[in-house]
Amino acid sequence: MGWFKCVFLGACQVFGFTPRAIYDNETLIGFTSHGFRKEHGRYELISMMLGHQFHGKGYGKPIVQAIVNEMVEMYNCKEILLSVIHDNQRAIRVYEKVGFRPTGEIEKGFHDEPIYCLKLS
Repeated sequence: MGWFKCVFLGACQVFGFTPRAIYDNETLIGFTSHGFRKEHGRYELISMMLGHQFHGKGYGKPIVQAIVNEMVEMYNCKEILLSVIHDNQRAIRVYEKVGFRPTGEIEKGFHDEPIYCLKLS
């Protein structure tokens, strides 16, 4: 995990994203990052990764909501966008439960990733 952590933190530093470790009490369960993505001109939840052993344990929705709350507090943003691997149905359900909706856009990369948007009032 050390190699991944270095790459993750390095990318956050280069692109100006805010990295966060995700804990359940004293146990590190994942990482997330967010920020203003200059090439798209919008605020994005860049990544959210949970260790595979923590999938399906009810962490998703509260973590996403905490990230959204932090982004609103930090950036006073009116919308948050994210992309998700097209066949990651578990993640898509979590994002939709929080209020993210598909935009119809696709981010091309290693996998096609539909773009989702959360409109904030």
